[in-house]
Amino acid sequence: MATVTSPTALYIMSVSDVIGNILLKIGISNDVTRRKNQLGYGIKVLYHTEYAQPRSLVMANEFLAQAYALVKVGRPDDFRKTVKLTSGQSEVFLTDNIRQARGFVFAAKKTMQKFGEDVHAIVAYAIDYIKYHLGSVPSDIYQKKARLLETFELDKKEGKING
Repeated sequence: MATVTSPTALYIMSVSDVIGNILLKIGISNDVTRRKNQLGYGIKVLYHTEYAQPRSLVMANEFLAQAYALVKVGRPDDFRKTVKLTSGQSEVFLTDNIRQARGFVFAAKKTMQKFGEDVHAIVAYAIDYIKYHLGSVPSDIYQKKARLLETFELDKKEGKING
């Protein structure tokens, strides 16, 4: 059974690109207000929910929700240059529809129920999903995978998760 010491929130924020299109960012933070302020001017928090789970499980939910968003709506071309954020540009997707973005989060949560605390299986599923639908997996996804699995191993070591 998972134990947690401090909640991690999964959020959806609105951001804009260099020509003013509104896009949505799906991410996590243990302090959503601080994260919003770090990202830059004009960012709005549209949705957030705190999870009473170890960070690695919230990261897995984020990872899978982002996989769904990547496949269904995509990211801006050259997102690192066109999205006006100080960091987290790879978490921005080509939708301004909050219901759609929340749908990605909820679909990920529902899918995760099949895997329990098996973060390795969740990650494998998300990568296979992207590969199946897009034909290849963007390199930043593998970087996110590495951070997620490091956090998972730390949560296991600290006894926060069985995995």
